[in-house]
Amino acid sequence: MAVCPNCGALNNGSSKFCTSCGGPLPVAQPVQQPAPQPASQESVQIPNPQTQYWQQSAQPQSAPAEQPQAIPIVPAQPVYAQPITQPVQGRGNRPKSNGFCNAGLALSIIGWCSMGITAPLGLIFSFIGLISANRKNEPGRGKAIAGLILSAVLIFGLAISLPTIWSDVQDAIDNGQVNNPFELFNAIDDANDRQTNVNDRYVKKIIKNNWVAMEDGSYLEFGKQQTFKYYKSYEDTSDNYFTGKYRMYSGDDAVKQLTTTYKDYGITRDEIQRLIRNNSAFKAENFVLVVLENDGMWMDGENVKDEEWDSVYYGFLVTNPNTSLLVINAVTDTSFSFVTEDDYDKINSASATTN
Repeated sequence: MAVCPNCGALNNGSSKFCTSCGGPLPVAQPVQQPAPQPASQESVQIPNPQTQYWQQSAQPQSAPAEQPQAIPIVPAQPVYAQPITQPVQGRGNRPKSNGFCNAGLALSIIGWCSMGITAPLGLIFSFIGLISANRKNEPGRGKAIAGLILSAVLIFGLAISLPTIWSDVQDAIDNGQVNNPFELFNAIDDANDRQTNVNDRYVKKIIKNNWVAMEDGSYLEFGKQQTFKYYKSYEDTSDNYFTGKYRMYSGDDAVKQLTTTYKDYGITRDEIQRLIRNNSAFKAENFVLVVLENDGMWMDGENVKDEEWDSVYYGFLVTNPNTSLLVINAVTDTSFSFVTEDDYDKINSASATTN
């Protein structure tokens, strides 16, 4: 029998290759027979190699020789190519944005916080920066475009609103209320706020009419550029009147202004709510605040009170059945029932006919 040196399997001695793993078998070497010895008186047993291998002998046998272990064949591990990475570009190596682009965007943003004073410079710098960045292929074109948009929108808005608020700003300058840039900002903001309130629908309804008080026949006339004249009598508009500008608010804005800006008059939200509960025609939305900023009182063609003071009226604009402005003077606590000039003429005509 032949033992495979690779897997240890037993094979026929005539085989050249292992029947188990297919490996080559060692070539059997001829065994030299020992010289015959003379027979002794004791019988000698000739061992049978085949019987000796398959059957256990009664006599102890030495341990079989250790068979060679098969060497495991380990497949080769695949070799993966390592990715080639480019070095990351640091902040210090990045090209800087164009300086004009940065300055244009900064000035445009400042313009929105400074009533548009730096907006023209922001527009100019952004335009120059955009051209320069395109020529030099520098970053920053996005900033320049943003600066152009911000400045252009701001300048366009100012071009539309400035003519309507300039008279208020001019009056503030003439009256010595503007002595530094901050006071100019306040004057522009104040004039713009006044113009915004005029666009309210209740305010529009008030200022498009002239009003006559049923109690004393006084006549309130609204003019252009948010000016007013308050005559002592509707029957005589040649003299005896107050002049100035007005502020108007409605709804929650009117409540906020009355209870915060004019809180010294002592009108509270609870008092306003009480007025609303006591009359079904009174609603929170038609609550109005009319502030007459007087700058003169004229008598016999002469301004006898050349100073400024406010007359504050609060109440409700009622449109059913007739349009009426029902207000209270916050200073004197006097109530007034104003009707439109047309309605007052109709009422007088009806009274004259009845009499």
